[in-house]
Amino acid sequence: MTRRHRRQAGSRRYLDVDKEDLSQAINDILDGKQTIKGTAKRLGISKNTIKKHMKELKEGRSPKPGKPGVFTEEEECVLAQSIATAADWGFPMDTIDIRVLAKSLLDKMGRVEKRFISNYPGTDWVRSFLERNRSFLTTRLANNLTRGKAEVCTEVLEHFYDNLATTAKDIPPANIFNYDESNLSDDPGRKKLIFRRGVKYPDRLINHTKSATTIMVCGSASGVLLPVYVVYKSENLYDTWITGGPRGSPCCTENCCSGGTLYNRSSHGWFDSNIFQDWFKTCFLPHAKKLNGTKILIGDNLSSHFTCDVLTLCEENNIKFVCLPPHTTHLCQPLERWIFSSFESLLAKNSS
Repeated sequence: MTRRHRRQAGSRRYLDVDKEDLSQAINDILDGKQTIKGTAKRLGISKNTIKKHMKELKEGRSPKPGKPGVFTEEEECVLAQSIATAADWGFPMDTIDIRVLAKSLLDKMGRVEKRFISNYPGTDWVRSFLERNRSFLTTRLANNLTRGKAEVCTEVLEHFYDNLATTAKDIPPANIFNYDESNLSDDPGRKKLIFRRGVKYPDRLINHTKSATTIMVCGSASGVLLPVYVVYKSENLYDTWITGGPRGSPCCTENCCSGGTLYNRSSHGWFDSNIFQDWFKTCFLPHAKKLNGTKILIGDNLSSHFTCDVLTLCEENNIKFVCLPPHTTHLCQPLERWIFSSFESLLAKNSS
């Protein structure tokens, strides 16, 4: 596909007429001196073009040639603000992230854009979007860290904790939250066992299905545990799967969390953008709205956690994300170090 549209020979040109002549002609039509049909024939343009410019002139908008953009100016402003906010939180987006974010916004509005494949914009649209918002967004060359360096680089961790100390200054412990998700499987894996020498198939019978279930846990620095959010790997959510779940402490005594554990399902059993958005709206946000002042949410810097809806709700409710550095959850993720590590070890022991 060409980056710039090439007009076919003999096709009608857009605005192939002097702007002053067109403006004067529209004023004559509005004053009753000319007709739309006669003016269109005289200038060699379509009647719809004249009607479009008349409508925009009445509404006080500047006429623009060609087909309208995918998003309105207000929608693009929301999109640009969401990208900038994510970068401020330590998660700068690349072109793929922006394309996914734009698709999620179109899907949310129930709009089908025929110029995109499955509402997924191309790189040319991203390039044009950044050009239109160049006064607000810019492309910079990021500093790359290899996985090995990131795991041992004290400078990265010091920068993270300095940023956390600045962000969390004067914020009470009740307003500081940490969230983490963990994917659990009942697959016990392989282990060495004793068999008769020379046996051809060293098999063992197990009662496992290799199913995957993801749980999201979130708690505050003051000791409040929000309800657990469970995501099953399934096409359906059955009644027998959503009863008897654990309750938070002490948050579940309040109206915002009185229902206890929340449940959802996905075809892969993982958190995607829609599921994270549902967790944010149904689990975290009701509790956060009861708190005064700034709220901090500390967690992984996964692209699936950032949608326009989530970022807008954060702005409206004074919530800030603090993203952990890549590949450092085993060092500075509290829930990973003190909760999930022990829980997963116990689960693996009981599954074997």
